[in-house]
Amino acid sequence: LVLPGRAQTFRFALLSDLHLSPGTTGAEDLRRAVDQINADSLAFVIVAGDFTDNGDRASLLEAKTILDGLKTDYYATSGNHETKWSESGATDFARIYGSDRFRFEHGGLLFLGFNSGPVIRMMEGHVAPQDLAWIEENLREAGPDRPVFLVTHYPLAKGDVDNWYTVTDAV
Repeated sequence: LVLPGRAQTFRFALLSDLHLSPGTTGAEDLRRAVDQINADSLAFVIVAGDFTDNGDRASLLEAKTILDGLKTDYYATSGNHETKWSESGATDFARIYGSDRFRFEHGGLLFLGFNSGPVIRMMEGHVAPQDLAWIEENLREAGPDRPVFLVTHYPLAKGDVDNWYTVTDAV
């Protein structure tokens, strides 16, 4: 990533829609991706949702085992398949990965990852009020001049997330 006016450059990987499920090639595909990432010199990896096809605990654990093989830090947020498709009512993801949000800084940039999945299955995505409060708090702490990357599974756009404008107005 190269930003005008910034001397530091870095590269990172973004993974999304892994859709691991028992009996498919998803796990092997993820292993190959991890091997490729490990062969390169990347600053970090972001995984932006839909680790699994059905949100099941076994697939979430398998994905974590594979991702833990990365030689660099990775940051993860959930997708709709970890929330509305999940047999655990969206609780396994946070138990396994620590949270469905992340915040980190790299190269003077702030990265915020959070859930943007639907409230009701098959509907537009939605950023929950508690996530919006968390975003606003992080933005206040960062200050108005800090460049920010928002990382979500659903794009923050009309037709994808019903309250996208609330998030983009906060930024």
